[in-house]
Order: sequence, then C-alpha cells, then structure tokens
Amino acid sequence: MREFLETARDTTAAPVAIQPQYNLLARRDYEQGYGPLAQEYGVAVFPYFALASGLLTGKYRSRDDLRGVSREGFA
Repeated sequence: MREFLETARDTTAAPVAIQPQYNLLARRDYEQGYGPLAQEYGVAVFPYFALASGLLTGKYRSRDDLRGVSREGFA
C-alpha cells in the first residue's frame, strides 16, 4: 500500500480514501499498517466489516446460532 500511495502521489490517480477491514476482532492490520499510512498520506478511511459480519451485534450468542451455510467459518 505504501508503494502505491507513494507512486500515485501528485498524480491524477492519487487515492483520496482507502477501505480496509477494521473491527474489534480484526484490528492489527489497520492499527499497525493502514491507519498510520492513511494519516501520513492524508487519505480518508472507510472501514468495512465494522461489525464483523454481524458477529459483534450480539445476534450470535452460542455456537448453535452460527450454524448455517451463510455463517460457515465463524465458529
């Protein structure tokens, strides 16, 4: 990402925002990588999966709640 931001700097292709995954379960990549880069290069951040695909909503209270094809891999 740093290489892209540096290469695109001062061109018409320079990004104005990035969209990394960021939530309470997936923080490291943002906090140690994307966040400092966004601040350094002055780009906005629009995180995705802020609620970890619903896992952080409280909707899933047991392993049985995670059963089903659409939620495979959570447990």
